[in-house]
Amino acid sequence: MSTTVRTKARVVVVGGGMAGLAAAFALAGRGDVRVTLYEADERFGGKVRSEAFAGLDLDLGPDAFLADGPRRWRCARSWGWPMPWWLRRRPPPT
Repeated sequence: MSTTVRTKARVVVVGGGMAGLAAAFALAGRGDVRVTLYEADERFGGKVRSEAFAGLDLDLGPDAFLADGPRRWRCARSWGWPMPWWLRRRPPPT
């Protein structure tokens, strides 16, 4: 009798911008893939970033991620991203 040992595929994602984060998240969710994510910057997110100014959190960079769309909301929720007060005022799409 032979025994087959299944090992997880190893995948490297280079770049922790929005595309890299989405790819790593999707691959890791499969369960049969081991994902390593590399980012050259000191933080993930690419051009999407927030900065504090005068007691407010300001979003800088591209705003395409913030456009309405159920997939974006689900992705942000699954990553545990806090929703800014101005987005919390309108309900997310279902």
